[in-house]
Amino acid sequence: MFDTPTEDWYVWLGLAAVAAATVVIAAGLPVRPPPDAGGLAATVDTVAGSDGPAAATHAVAGAAVRLGPRSVAIRAGGATGTASFVYGPVVPAGAGRLGRVAAGAPPTAVFAAPAAFRAAAAAARERALGWQRAETVHVRRVSWGDVSVTVVAAQ
Repeated sequence: MFDTPTEDWYVWLGLAAVAAATVVIAAGLPVRPPPDAGGLAATVDTVAGSDGPAAATHAVAGAAVRLGPRSVAIRAGGATGTASFVYGPVVPAGAGRLGRVAAGAPPTAVFAAPAAFRAAAAAARERALGWQRAETVHVRRVSWGDVSVTVVAAQ
């Protein structure tokens, strides 16, 4: 009395629609978890929270990284992970002079005076960098004169 009439065409059409929707939803799900942006943020926070000069590197294995003054995002394999910094804002650096300082060059070799270093850090702190492919992220806390900043560069 309450059986489904399986010989009717609309039952088969409904089952086909449900099966197609299931395939579409399953295909849209990520195949792996998002990259560990929290680990990178913890590395940055460890260096930024130190009392004196400190440096660290964090491997990101060819992922795309987006650095901002207060957060980081890592994109790999179609998934994106994001995390915020506890200590901040930091100075996101590209491949220029601040990037060389993040990688280990002394600021005295890259900038003419502490005022130039302060101006470059202040300008970089106001912007987020776009997505860039990187193998490692360099984090360095640097003090020169009255300037004390944490520089972060993806290279």
